[in-house]
Amino acid sequence: VNWQGEKLSIKPSLPAHWRKIAFKISFRGNDFSITVSREKIAVTAGPSNFYTSIIVMDKEHGIGKGEEIVVKGIQEAGD
Repeated sequence: VNWQGEKLSIKPSLPAHWRKIAFKISFRGNDFSITVSREKIAVTAGPSNFYTSIIVMDKEHGIGKGEEIVVKGIQEAGD
């Protein structure tokens, strides 16, 4: 997790022995719940978030309050 300009950027690489990680993060006044597994990344915006753009696996997505973005097809560690 990083930022590109004014946007949150998520491009994870799980260690080989991890199956999944879930965490919460606040970025520029918005709260996000993020779950990363071998198969997908799910990002859920908090209920009071304003509409914003985030970058997941190098692709920009718009997300508003309570919305979820799911990106499938995450590669295995070492791929």
